Amino acid sequence: MTGLNSVKEQVRGIVRHEKLQRMKAEIGLQESDHGTLHMLFTGNAGTGKTTVARILGKIYKRLGVLPKGQLIECSRKDLISNIYGATDKQVCEKVKEAMGGILFIDEAYSLCRDDSDTYGKEAIETLLKEIEDHRDSFMVILAGYGPEMDKFLDKNQGLRSRIPTVVNFEDYTLDEMVQIFKDMTKANGMLLDIGTDDAIRALIERRARKKDFGNARGVRNVFEEVRRAQETRIAARAEQDAEMLSANDFLILKKEDIEALTGAAEQQKSKSVQDYLNELNAMTGLATVKEQVNRIVATVQVNQAMKAAGMAAQGFGTLHMVFKGNAGTGKTTVARIIGKIYRELGVLSNGQLIECDRSSLVAGYVGQTTEKTKAKIREALGGILFIDEAYALMQGGENDYGKEAITELVADIENYRSDLCVIIAGYSDEMDRFLQVNQGLSSRFPNQITFEDYTPDEMLSILHSMVGSKGMKLEEGCDPLLQTLIAQRSQAADFGNARGIRNLVDQLIIRRNLRIAPLLSDFNMTQEQRNEMLVTVKAEDVQAMLA
Repeated sequence: MTGLNSVKEQVRGIVRHEKLQRMKAEIGLQESDHGTLHMLFTGNAGTGKTTVARILGKIYKRLGVLPKGQLIECSRKDLISNIYGATDKQVCEKVKEAMGGILFIDEAYSLCRDDSDTYGKEAIETLLKEIEDHRDSFMVILAGYGPEMDKFLDKNQGLRSRIPTVVNFEDYTLDEMVQIFKDMTKANGMLLDIGTDDAIRALIERRARKKDFGNARGVRNVFEEVRRAQETRIAARAEQDAEMLSANDFLILKKEDIEALTGAAEQQKSKSVQDYLNELNAMTGLATVKEQVNRIVATVQVNQAMKAAGMAAQGFGTLHMVFKGNAGTGKTTVARIIGKIYRELGVLSNGQLIECDRSSLVAGYVGQTTEKTKAKIREALGGILFIDEAYALMQGGENDYGKEAITELVADIENYRSDLCVIIAGYSDEMDRFLQVNQGLSSRFPNQITFEDYTPDEMLSILHSMVGSKGMKLEEGCDPLLQTLIAQRSQAADFGNARGIRNLVDQLIIRRNLRIAPLLSDFNMTQEQRNEMLVTVKAEDVQAMLA
């Protein structure tokens, strides 16, 4: 199998141990107990956990450790009944089916969702009893994502002692996934045309950025898509001249089949880190924000260069950030750019921005908030989880479920620190108080960036940009009136900086519409005059908005 070096070494160690026990028995020495067979397989989807489990069953059968070696796969729905008292029987039946082989429980952490999951607790207790009663008769492998499995073992104190062997399945590297694609091609009796290597690598690299790609499972999906693209190409050729087709046409995957999967958006050359920094630096104002983001990026780049040169890198610390500032100061926009920068740097695998607030994380019933928070974190893996008005998590009082969300967030920030950036955002004073609520928050969010309010000149510049982005222009001489209008409107506490300017632009366009609508029926107007009228906001439109 491609990759899985640490997994292979652990399995080799297990086999060595069993072989030595057999040799000791053959020369008359007392055979020591081989210990518990049961294992924990941790890792992301598509990393080969089920395949390795199936091979282990065959190895143990050949070694004489398990008489049958069959693999029985199951999940929560196979073990837990909704009928009171029936779960015990259901677990025992599945164990009986696995006797002499391996019971493989995928996503085992779902067996017990929370402390109120009585059926789940019953399933675990029954499973532990069966493990103890038949410890040499079958093998249990619990599988799932690493952090969730670690928490699952804490659900019952007997789990860790009975399942001490942990095998971690790491994600495949890009080189390994390319090799898996080639192996799948060969296994299906097909060939790759000369010159396809770079196209395969580029396609898999783009697809693997998606958080749900699924390692080898994702590669299999890509392979099947390439085969369908080949069939489409051959079918089109057959319509022209079927006699021109040969056996090789059906056996060879060509570069054009691979490139056919690359849509117009994917064909565009990916922007560089500098392109995204230029995009950030081109934003109006935000001088302090730009300086801090450029400093963070420079630190990552230097550390990566030192690591590539074989030097000891100092590390760039945690990715997580606090964005402090008033509404409309560009916090979400900057977060989105940072996600893209981190993706191009290779710090985050995907770089997508998942926005959420209190309602996205906190549930109304005990035990549900943890699952809700966990689901949102999983959705953001590989990118940025942006929690707006994060202090709202604590606004429900002492018994509010918001504290549960914070506790889960703090724990998972540590569990997923290598491929997740969490940005908590909100007004400065409220964010300062929020960081004091949980002692783990301040230490996990050391990067604090303050977004200052835009100056009047900056807001005028933003207004010009927004008008231009709508394909419109301002009549010469509007600026003094606009400065007065911005000064008046920005006095309101809820004006919202750039958000308030966007509202002003919308109102200006409405005023323009009211002014020109009666003129649209003027047939004496030339097309050029009409076009000019349609795209111009005049001083009188601004004047109409002044108090």
